[in-house]
Amino acid sequence: MSKHPVSPFHQDWSKRCSFCGVTLLSQESDGWCCNKGRRRLPKRPQCEELLEPLLDSYRGRLSAISRRVNNPFAFSAIGTSGRFVHFQGLANVVLEGRVYHRLLDVAEKGHSMHWFLYDETGRAEHAKRLDVPQDVVQVVRSFLSQVSPYVRCLSHAISQTTEQAIPLGIELCVPPAGGELASVINTENLRQISTRKIVFFRKGDRRPRFVPILSCQYEPLQYPLLFPHGTSGWGFRAPSQKNLPCSQIQWYRHLFLTEPRLQIFGRLACEYAVDMFSRTEEERLHFLKTGRRQQAVGMDEAQDPAVPDLFQNKIPASFMDSRAWASDQVADSLAIARQLGKSSFFLTMTTNSHWPEIQSRLLPGQDVTDIPAVVCRVFSRRLLALKAFLRQNFSRILYEISVTEFQKRGLPHAHIIIKVSHEPPLSVLDTIISAELPNPVEKPWLYTAINRFHIHSRDHLTRPTSRCNRNGRCIYGYPQPIALHTYIDDIGRVHYRRRKEEDRWVTPHIPALVELMDCHIFVDVCSTAVIFLYLFKYLFKGPDRTRFSLPALSSPQDGNELVDEYEDYVSGRYLSSSEAVYRIFGYDTVRKRPAVRCLSVHLEGKNLPRMHHPAAPGFTAMSDLLWYFQRPRTADLQELKYSEFFSVYYLQTRPFDIPLETTQHPIITDLRTVRGHCYPTYQEAATALGLFQDVHEAVYAMNEAIRAYSRPSQLRFLFAYLLLDLPFPAVELWTQFQQELCVDYRLHHHPVESSNLALADIARYLSAQGSTLSQCGLPEPHYHASELDLELNFFCDRIPTLRRRSEDAYAKMNADQQNIFDRILSHCGSSECFFIDGRAGRGKTFLVSTICDRVRGDGQIACVTGTTALSVIHYERGRTAHSAFGIPVQETDVGLESRISVHSGRAELLRQAAIIIWEELPMAKKAIIECANQLLQDIMGNNLPFGGKLFIGLGDFRQVAPVIRGSSGPTATLNSSIRTSDLWERFKILRLTIPIRNAGDPVYARWVDQVGDGITPYETSVSLQHLRHLETLGEAANFLFLNDGLQTSPAAVHRAFLSPFNARVDLFNLLMLDRLSGSPTAYYSQDTIKELDDTTFHLPAGAEADLLSILHESGVPPHALSLKIGCIASIMRNLSIEKGLVKNARVQVVNLLPNVIEVRLLQQLQPVPEQTNSPFYLPRITFEFKPLRANWTVQRRQFPLRIAYATTFNSCQGLTLDCVVLDLAMPVFAHGQLYTSLSRVRTAPDICILRNPDETDHSTLNVVYHDLLLPA
Repeated sequence: MSKHPVSPFHQDWSKRCSFCGVTLLSQESDGWCCNKGRRRLPKRPQCEELLEPLLDSYRGRLSAISRRVNNPFAFSAIGTSGRFVHFQGLANVVLEGRVYHRLLDVAEKGHSMHWFLYDETGRAEHAKRLDVPQDVVQVVRSFLSQVSPYVRCLSHAISQTTEQAIPLGIELCVPPAGGELASVINTENLRQISTRKIVFFRKGDRRPRFVPILSCQYEPLQYPLLFPHGTSGWGFRAPSQKNLPCSQIQWYRHLFLTEPRLQIFGRLACEYAVDMFSRTEEERLHFLKTGRRQQAVGMDEAQDPAVPDLFQNKIPASFMDSRAWASDQVADSLAIARQLGKSSFFLTMTTNSHWPEIQSRLLPGQDVTDIPAVVCRVFSRRLLALKAFLRQNFSRILYEISVTEFQKRGLPHAHIIIKVSHEPPLSVLDTIISAELPNPVEKPWLYTAINRFHIHSRDHLTRPTSRCNRNGRCIYGYPQPIALHTYIDDIGRVHYRRRKEEDRWVTPHIPALVELMDCHIFVDVCSTAVIFLYLFKYLFKGPDRTRFSLPALSSPQDGNELVDEYEDYVSGRYLSSSEAVYRIFGYDTVRKRPAVRCLSVHLEGKNLPRMHHPAAPGFTAMSDLLWYFQRPRTADLQELKYSEFFSVYYLQTRPFDIPLETTQHPIITDLRTVRGHCYPTYQEAATALGLFQDVHEAVYAMNEAIRAYSRPSQLRFLFAYLLLDLPFPAVELWTQFQQELCVDYRLHHHPVESSNLALADIARYLSAQGSTLSQCGLPEPHYHASELDLELNFFCDRIPTLRRRSEDAYAKMNADQQNIFDRILSHCGSSECFFIDGRAGRGKTFLVSTICDRVRGDGQIACVTGTTALSVIHYERGRTAHSAFGIPVQETDVGLESRISVHSGRAELLRQAAIIIWEELPMAKKAIIECANQLLQDIMGNNLPFGGKLFIGLGDFRQVAPVIRGSSGPTATLNSSIRTSDLWERFKILRLTIPIRNAGDPVYARWVDQVGDGITPYETSVSLQHLRHLETLGEAANFLFLNDGLQTSPAAVHRAFLSPFNARVDLFNLLMLDRLSGSPTAYYSQDTIKELDDTTFHLPAGAEADLLSILHESGVPPHALSLKIGCIASIMRNLSIEKGLVKNARVQVVNLLPNVIEVRLLQQLQPVPEQTNSPFYLPRITFEFKPLRANWTVQRRQFPLRIAYATTFNSCQGLTLDCVVLDLAMPVFAHGQLYTSLSRVRTAPDICILRNPDETDHSTLNVVYHDLLLPA
């Protein structure tokens, strides 16, 4: 897009409507104002005698004081139940709460009616207090006395009225002036919805009489400055008079287009706009609420009136801004995204108050908030021009969703989401979106525009009104880190190129759009489906709604609280004059292309009739669903789903020109058929599919495992994980399967002892997940050995073997390994901290395993921990650091404390340990290591590092650094690394320098080392010219898996497709799954939202399911998990370290059952009691995650598996692979990723590079944080 020449958008007021003569913008269509002359409405009487003296004397102030001038002469007044909200600078007066009219007897003093009749000096004194000049009061009073019928007849009406007459009595309550009135929802009182009325009193009589809101006299009574002649407004007139030939909104639109007074009296026109538009909303609300009960009775005459109607207080989706309307908008958007794919770009366009077509219409003394009609018309045309430009210059746009909102100060802005047919690769994203200042010499105008519209405020953390300051940090991350290339981080967020210090404050934009529109247009790449919630959130509740809390209505029958949405809407609505005028003009607040149609679903024989006359053309009692079931049995039509069918075919008077099936199609019963069984209800069918949790699922899972001839030890493993999500008491499940769970122990033990041993095994599995038998409702075993005894007993019978194995391994060590081995053992029992630094493939694991064998062979305890579970399955009795030290997993590192008591069994184990080893220490966050240090100090009762224990850390700082969600910049990474901890000064560095893994290719080994060190010329870019290159995923699959048999062979675990991005990993895995023979089995997750805060509206169940189903989170299985027997998969949760079932461990699928999946572990990296080919039965487990840009948590219950022919760079650390395809279609984005992936193979021919076919450059980005590396 940067190559396209752009001419700034231009429009002016040089055009006139050929039908009615209204002044138009040059980009507006002729006749849009009057429906091409078909709508002619009467004009208001001229009032030059009033306007000329006012404009001559007070042209610069007239707009600002117009509300203060009007109020002393109004025959009614506006009051509020809330408060007026003031803004500093260019802004409006905003009202919170409801606005109402309070009316009193004319004998009361201090209001306009009394002044007209008895006391003109009171009006003058009041005007003086409001800073209204006296000559203005005289001019208006004189003119109204001449032309206003109310003033001429008022005195006579009061003194001569009969009992049936209705004289006026109104209290004046003047709201503060100085800005735009920003809400009017007016009611009879403050507690119940009722149409707004003007109240009349007879003199001295307190019994009110009402004139309805639909009266045509409402407008001239409230706004004598706009209707000085008392001419009727919109509403019902006398029987002898004709009503206006237009709708209420059309009448207001006509006035804003034709009446110059609405521009001259700017602030008063703002009040008029919100008053009149809220008047129409109130009429609709009254109609909807009163009509709901009548509708319910009409649909069901037998309904008991005493039973509350749960929908009576619900505003329907047809009312814009209601809860149901917002939910439907999100549901429609999700339907589009589900059909056409995730959106590509998100744009926000904001009004520029200095656009020339706005400035040219300002009168002296006015600002943009005084002329909302002009602002809305200008913004609407520019928004249409922006969309047209996007359609012309992007590739084909598959869908477009736009929402227009209104800033708190009143100016409109629009959010736009688009999906393009061809997603631009990351390599060309810098040519589309920029986050840098342009060259001031080459593009001076653009440089000025970016500085004006796209610089984040530098005082964002000190300014009291800052929106981005949260606990002293900018929620948007400004200033952004310097980045030489655009990259995508681990959670899918795009970080744009910013190469200079001043660029760190620049917000992302498309320069061509800024040149075109001359305004702020924020642009970002979409990364989550939650963006649709963000779009409609603020229309429903947010800046356009005040925060409020109302007591709910209670049902006397059941005591349940019923939410009155009408009351909530009226009490909390926030309406600016810009929004009111925008809606009056009929501009689209929400626009979706293509449109979405909601298809009805009903049970058999329960379809509602269509409300058409039976004799009307095309009348039918058939629903869309029935038409779908009766479609012809042709192959192309039978394959179409319900929604696909109606997106292809359109039903007219005759649904088809081809014969339909006249009998019920078997597909109706097929909807309830799952795996060959037809269920009586759809709910049971959905439960069988896994969409709902079955209360008996645990029983079914145990029976399936038993029928598959699983061993008791496997059943106990499955039983333990079923307990974690059990919806009924665990005792029932234990009682039912106790015999099968204990059968192996009963061969050699008493039944009571066998049950005790089985419970001990189950307790051990539960402990790994942070749970206990008592928490699950099961009895604890009678004898439960301490952790110290379990550790010692595990190795006591193997001490000679361990010593012999360590001696044999020592003999195979190189010189570096032997030196480190001897030095560490010489300090055993002393307080020392060592760090074994070794590049990839230097034999760190072999060395540490030998050290452990030697320590355990001497009868001592070696405690082995690791940052990841995959890093410690190399070792016997290994644990993750979180498990070993009781460190909780939480979003932030603030207040991180171990959950282990110093008097617990785990504390005693750590106290007796001779050596503590931490694998992959550089990957651990500083806060976690310091938490473990504090725990060991507390256990040992001293302040020495790690409690005075011999502590061995090992790893490679050149490889993957600590992972920080949403950030991969050098500063954040370094601050979270142990390199910046005070503990690091106590470590002594021991180095392994001799290559082992790639010793057969010393040239390749030396090159990989240079890439890891980031030395010249590899500090930022690395040439891959000497490696083999591929262009397609198909070529990558052929290189890795030469034949179909290899795809299901255990040898596949030593081959992998490596990519820095989960999306690319999923793409390759899907390709490999399609290549396997057989039909896939789909397992659907059970997704729920755990909690919602008060800023998020609840979606209907169907829309919520749609949203959750398309959410993809790293480390969480997909909603629809497709597997085939024989495919290679990886575990997505740490289930059992001792069995090797840890996160990222690869398994082969053996059997696919409805409630369990049988797998066989392929990565058997340590001796275990089980046979190496022993299968395991995995149940569904619950995952929790918080989507990007969401403030709520999702619970997803799914099998903990994913296809694993491909994996990410972060997940491959520590592996040695025979064959690798390195996906660099998008460059790496974090420290050490390129080095980690290149170092997985032994020789250069074992690796291929996948690049985009159109890229001729054979170099790629290399990211190395030199401050993180150890000095040479």
